[in-house]
Amino acid sequence: MRDKYHELLLEEVRRQVNDSIANNKLEQMVMRKEYEYSMNVLAFHIQSTDIMPAFPWIAPFSASVPEICRIVHIFIDSSGSFLKHTGHMDQYDLVRRYLDRLLTTVVNKVLLRLIGNPTLQVSHTMQVAANMTVMERACAFFAEHAAKSCGTLSRLVDGAHGTLAARNNLRQSQAGAYDAMLRIMN
Repeated sequence: MRDKYHELLLEEVRRQVNDSIANNKLEQMVMRKEYEYSMNVLAFHIQSTDIMPAFPWIAPFSASVPEICRIVHIFIDSSGSFLKHTGHMDQYDLVRRYLDRLLTTVVNKVLLRLIGNPTLQVSHTMQVAANMTVMERACAFFAEHAAKSCGTLSRLVDGAHGTLAARNNLRQSQAGAYDAMLRIMN
């Protein structure tokens, strides 16, 4: 039952991520107000500095990044909530495993498929690489949020136990994006 629930959840998330990427213009996101910055950057801990920027602020990522972060956030909440009602003692490990699967088999694959698009221009490939960098940074937030949603102290999941394998996959995919840029330019 647990696996069936998560298969259905992953399928729904796959559809949402595909929609987000399909509707993305691969342009840097512009935030005009502080609340937009809070909602799209601070909420997912993807800021590169603790200093509040001047507005309007041009993000290094496109609009799909906070959309995907919201989708992943909801996935974590749904997974954690479901597992609480099943009586499993290792909720965090299970949520982390499903989260890794989501980030690796859904988010990373969608981004890799986008990079493999032969019609993608250099500027768009650069934007996808930038998006991957920010998604990699968001992995720490996702792991921490998974711990909180399972009632696990975040200090207990620091280090290797809390690290998501997807972070390395996203890092390797960034290299693929840079290689694609070089191929396009040659």
